[in-house]
Amino acid sequence: MTRAEEACGVALRDQIGPAMESAVETVLGPSERGWLEFLTDPVTNSPVLLFHYPSSQPGRSMEEPVLRQFVGELRSGKARHVPPRPAV
Repeated sequence: MTRAEEACGVALRDQIGPAMESAVETVLGPSERGWLEFLTDPVTNSPVLLFHYPSSQPGRSMEEPVLRQFVGELRSGKARHVPPRPAV
């Protein structure tokens, strides 16, 4: 990971992510696991924020829908296809 990529990941994890989490919580209320999840994509090495958005079906036991947001430059210049998780 280059220093720029590392700095981007640190800023997203330590500053941008928490600020966004607070803003989302202000609108949607608290979430048991948090609305946002930071990770580093293992293929592109890009920082990623996952947004666990609320279901329209309260109490559902299936995995909740997730929006995946890549941050930074992808080395190939193209986003790789990430298949959506089933929302059944």
